[in-house]
Amino acid sequence: MLAGLRIFNVMRTHRSISVAVAAAWTAGVVAACALSGCTYERRIGYKPFFTGLAGADISTPASADMSRPRTPAVALAEPRITNADGSITLVNATGRHLMANIMYCLDEDDAALFVEQVLSQRAIEDAYAHSREPEEIFEILKQRRDDVLELFLRMPLGEHSPMVIMKPLGPNAFEIALTKDAARGLHWSSLTMVLERGGWRLVWFGK
Repeated sequence: MLAGLRIFNVMRTHRSISVAVAAAWTAGVVAACALSGCTYERRIGYKPFFTGLAGADISTPASADMSRPRTPAVALAEPRITNADGSITLVNATGRHLMANIMYCLDEDDAALFVEQVLSQRAIEDAYAHSREPEEIFEILKQRRDDVLELFLRMPLGEHSPMVIMKPLGPNAFEIALTKDAARGLHWSSLTMVLERGGWRLVWFGK
């Protein structure tokens, strides 16, 4: 129990989001997004993980050109690279990659990889500021794995999915939020990510 958050055990009924994401990744989907009315909003402020649980809101200054997230120059097709020594390098070039890598870490039960290559510095610092370890974030997501998966299945292309709203939160930070109808019945309806060290990193989820 952390800061009043209720934790429920969930069944691992699915293996990975990667297959579902890849199946939806076609050339016509981005155009379909435009036709279906994807909208973009400007909003300043985000709720870090632990402070968010307590209802606090930490604002960040606005930046110029916030209409859509900036993607690193090379957006690789695969979200992971296996190095010669067997280690894994996660490629978070897009929100879709970040989502796939979150699920990969959960399915592989790899907290170290999650903290090192998925979790944002903002979230890590917020955890330490509240006398928590970043690995606690991973443990909570493990227990709520099905909730994470259900959210990702409704936004399979990340920021380019139909029925999502892009909400700028500050320099290189965005919330990918489902529209009200698309979010019905979900525990979480949004994902906040920030561009750090050449890739997108997880800040936290929201409702």
